[in-house]
Amino acid sequence: MHVAFFGSLLVATAVSAANIAVQVGPSGALTYTPTNVNASVGDTIIFTFEAKNHTVTQSSFTQPCTNAGGINSGFKPVTAGATMPTFQFTVNSTDPLWFYCAQTSPSSHCKAGMVFAVNPTASKTFAQFQSNAETGSSSSGSSSGVSSGSGTATSGGTSYGSGSAATNTATGSATAATTSSTGNAAVMIGSNFGGLLTVVGLVAGLSL
Repeated sequence: MHVAFFGSLLVATAVSAANIAVQVGPSGALTYTPTNVNASVGDTIIFTFEAKNHTVTQSSFTQPCTNAGGINSGFKPVTAGATMPTFQFTVNSTDPLWFYCAQTSPSSHCKAGMVFAVNPTASKTFAQFQSNAETGSSSSGSSSGVSSGSGTATSGGTSYGSGSAATNTATGSATAATTSSTGNAAVMIGSNFGGLLTVVGLVAGLSL
């Protein structure tokens, strides 16, 4: 009975957290691919920066191109032949999250429609969010360097903590972390399996 219970727990643990891959600027396009995702609590969203110099910067539904002071990857320039940098965060709430690219040189990437959403809703759709970005008058960002992620933002009643763009942590809805290459992204993925092995060991011990 105990083995069956913990076996079920093992299966539940294995399927409860997913790693969601998002391409940033694939083939030089001003887009995130996919443009929006549905994520559950515990899921990790991993962004791979493939070209140019982009960011993943948290904003709001009504002001898509304005830094809300929450999750922020900072600028991730990609040079030819170099390992593609990555950025990731873990989702801690099913509240919608809104993001944009803060690059403004030679023109605003956000106003070109380079926005991304996590868990958009029927009343706040991704299409409307993108339209708000393309037609809105506000835009914040920098053309180079690493932008600051300090400050406090609120989304869906959840407050986000402050920190630098390189180590920014957003509490309540997501926990952010950065990695320097796609190889490091595997560390996060591998850590999930480490947890599973711990559960396997527990099950084995109970069965003896």
